[in-house]
Amino acid sequence: MAEAVKTAYVFPGQGAQWVGMGKDLCESSNSARAVFKHADEALGFPISQLCFDGSEEELRLTINVQPAIVTFSLALLAAIKDTEFAENTKRIIAKERTRFVKMLSEIGGFHVFPSETNFLLLKILNKKITATALKEKMAKEGILIRDCSTFVGLDDSYFRVTVRSSTDNLKLIKTLKEIINKKSS
Repeated sequence: MAEAVKTAYVFPGQGAQWVGMGKDLCESSNSARAVFKHADEALGFPISQLCFDGSEEELRLTINVQPAIVTFSLALLAAIKDTEFAENTKRIIAKERTRFVKMLSEIGGFHVFPSETNFLLLKILNKKITATALKEKMAKEGILIRDCSTFVGLDDSYFRVTVRSSTDNLKLIKTLKEIINKKSS
């Protein structure tokens, strides 16, 4: 007899918080929004406001961060179980991926490999910069990319990016252009 598949959800703990957590989620998921609304009412103060627009210092306080992370985790779980949200997210990612690939291709100096996921593999065509160096420069600007030089069959000219929001993708494009233009001049 086949065993039933079990699913486990692992949620973050204190230290994983950031100002803005849950804001995008609540803008796109009614289920997540309902969780934050319920938490605001149950706690007797607007945890949603603290998560979305509060100060980092106030959010970091244990008395605030614990309910903030629990609320965000439950909102995320509600959104995951919301099939309308899931389908809408897939459509948004597909649309943004197409746009992002076009912008990356227009920079020049990269080969962007086709993808059906929210990850894109790129190859640096300019031998003056490696994926490791690019990763370090991007990190200094607050943007993380994945150096793929440790992947079997790839070398230090490969890196991976994640399709994110339009704003985040534009920031990555702008920063990538700045770094590439500095390197080629």
